[in-house]
Amino acid sequence: MFKKSLLAAFVTAASLPVIAGVQNINDEIIVTATRTPVAIHKALSSVSILTRQDIERAQASDLNELLGTLVGIESVRNGSRGSLASIRLRGSESDHTLILVDGVRISNATSGNAGLSQIPVSQIERIEVVRGPKSSLYGAEAIGGVVQVFTRKGGEQITPFFEVESGSHNLKKSVAGVTGSINSFKLSAVAAHEESDGIDSTPFFVGSANNDKDGFRQSSFSSSIDYDLSADWNIGVDFKHVKSDVDIDQVSKLDRSELLNQLIGLRVRGNLTEDLSLTMTVNQSKDESETFGTYPSVYNTKRKGSTAQLDYVFTEGQLLTLGYDYYDDQVDSTEPFSETSRDNKAVFAQYQGSFGRFSTALSVREDDNQSFGKYTTESASIGYSITDEVLVSLSYGTAFKAPSFNDLYYPSSDFAFFGTTYRYTGNPDVQPESSKSTELMLRGLHDSFHWSISLYQTEIEDLISVDDLFTSPSLVISAPSNISEAELTGAEVEVGTSLWGWNGTASLSYVDPMDKSDDSMLRRRSRGKADFRVDRDFDQLNFMVFWQAQSYRYDGANASDRLSGFNTVNIRASYTVNPKLELALKVNNIFDDEYKVLKDYNTDGMSAAVSAKYTF
Repeated sequence: MFKKSLLAAFVTAASLPVIAGVQNINDEIIVTATRTPVAIHKALSSVSILTRQDIERAQASDLNELLGTLVGIESVRNGSRGSLASIRLRGSESDHTLILVDGVRISNATSGNAGLSQIPVSQIERIEVVRGPKSSLYGAEAIGGVVQVFTRKGGEQITPFFEVESGSHNLKKSVAGVTGSINSFKLSAVAAHEESDGIDSTPFFVGSANNDKDGFRQSSFSSSIDYDLSADWNIGVDFKHVKSDVDIDQVSKLDRSELLNQLIGLRVRGNLTEDLSLTMTVNQSKDESETFGTYPSVYNTKRKGSTAQLDYVFTEGQLLTLGYDYYDDQVDSTEPFSETSRDNKAVFAQYQGSFGRFSTALSVREDDNQSFGKYTTESASIGYSITDEVLVSLSYGTAFKAPSFNDLYYPSSDFAFFGTTYRYTGNPDVQPESSKSTELMLRGLHDSFHWSISLYQTEIEDLISVDDLFTSPSLVISAPSNISEAELTGAEVEVGTSLWGWNGTASLSYVDPMDKSDDSMLRRRSRGKADFRVDRDFDQLNFMVFWQAQSYRYDGANASDRLSGFNTVNIRASYTVNPKLELALKVNNIFDDEYKVLKDYNTDGMSAAVSAKYTF
C-alpha cells in the first residue's frame, strides 16, 4: 500500500546504498523532483540520475565534468582544474541552477555561485538532476533546475577501500575510505587528496609572469552516520570539509587563493502516525576564500539553515506536503559591505495525486527575504500514462533568482589592469530575477530501452546585468541593474538501450537563448549539444567511449567574439583483476582538439590518467 511504503521509500532514497545497484531503470526512486520519493517512471519532471556505478565508470575529474555529460547541461571552467566551475542548465545563467548537497543549498552568499570545484567526486554516492523551475519547492535560484548531490553513505557490511591515481600535468590523487554498518548504525568516512600542476588558465599574459601553469591542491573529508532509533525513526549526521589551494592569474606568479567549504547537517525522519511522516533538518555551511598576492582579500560567508516537512497520505495515491524553510547568511570580508547579514523564511505546500492513469502535482511557496521582501512562486503539472511504460506530462512553473550580496551591497572598489582602472559598486535597488516556464514531456521506460522528448520555453524578466555606467580610456565604472529580458526555447531528446551486451545513450539538446532587448543570442552558451556514450563488459574488462559536440557561441558583443563549435572524444577502460583489485585508464580529448568555451580562458588538450582501487 502507498500509505505504508511512504517513509520506507524516503529512507531508502535518502540513505541510498541499495539504489546504486539497480539494473532496471523503472525501479529507480528520485527524491529531488518533489521533495518526496517518486518512482522515476512516474516523475512529471524531466530528470536524470547518476549512481555510484555511473560515477565510477565515467572517471570524471570533477563534478563539473560529470554534469556536463548529461542532456541539457553545458559545463564551464575558468581555466585550470580547481578554478571557478559552473553549469548552464537549459541555456539559463550559471547561477540559475540550485545546487544542493544532502539537501543543503551551497551557493556563495556574496557571489551567488555554487563551488562545484569544492565537491570532490570521490565523496559522491549519487546525483539527481531535475530540469525546469522548482522555486515553488526550493526557493531562489531554481530557474533552470536543481542538482542534488548525495554524499556516500554506509552500506550493509564494513568495507574499507583505497584508491590512487596518476596522470597528465603531474596529477596525483589518493582516496581512502570505509563504509558499512554496525548494529543499528550505518557509517561512512572518505578522505582524499589531489594535486596537479594544471594548465595556464589565461591566454593573454604571454611574456608576463602569468605565462605559467596554474596548479591545484585539494584535501577533503566527508562522513555520514545514520542510526535507527526504532523501526519508524531514523537520525543522521552528515559532515563535509574541503580545503583547496588554487594558483590564479592576476599580476604575479605568487597570486593564489585558499578556499574552504564546510558543511554539517543533522536530520531526523520518522512516522508520527501510519499516514503522517515528519522530516527535520538543521545545518550550517561555510564558504571561505582568501586571496594572496597582488590583490589580497578575504570573503567568508556562513549560512545556518533549518527545514521542517510534513507528508500526509490522506488516502491512497493522495499526498499532501507542508513545509517551513529558513536560512540566515552572514558575510565577513575585507570589503566593507553596507549590509553583512540577511535571512530568508519560507513556507511551501504541495499536493500530489493519482487518478487511474492521470497524475498531478501542484505546489506553491512564499519566501520572505530580509533584503527584498516577499516573493511567491507556484507550479502545476499533469501527467497521463498512455501505457504502463509511456508517460506524457505538461508543466508550468514560476521561479526567481535572488540578488547576491555583491549585487546589492558591494562597496565601490577599484581594480587596475594594464593602465585602466575598473570600478565596481553594488546597487541596493536591484530586484530578483523572475521566470515563467512551460514544458511538454513524453517519456518511455522499457525493460532494455528508454527514451524521452522535452519541449520547453522559459521567459526570464529583470535579468541582473552588470553594465558600464561611465567609461573613459583610464576609468570604467560599472554596477548591476535589472535591464534585460530573455527567452529560452528549446528541445531535448534522449535515447538509451542495452542490447546484445552493449549499453548506449545518445542525447541531443537544442536551445535558442535570446536577449529580448535586441533579439541577439545570449553570451556564453551554445545552441546545440550532442552526447553519445557506448560501453560494454568483456568479461573482466569494461570499455567506454564518450563523444560530445557543441555548436558555436558568443563571448562578447562583437562578431569577432564568436567561438567556434567543437567536438571531443574521451575513452574509459577498467579491468577487474580480482574481486578486490580494479585498474582503470582514461584519456580525455584523444584527438587533442583545440577549442574554447570562454574567450579569456584556456581549455586542456589531450590528457590521460591511470588509477588503481583496492577494496579490503
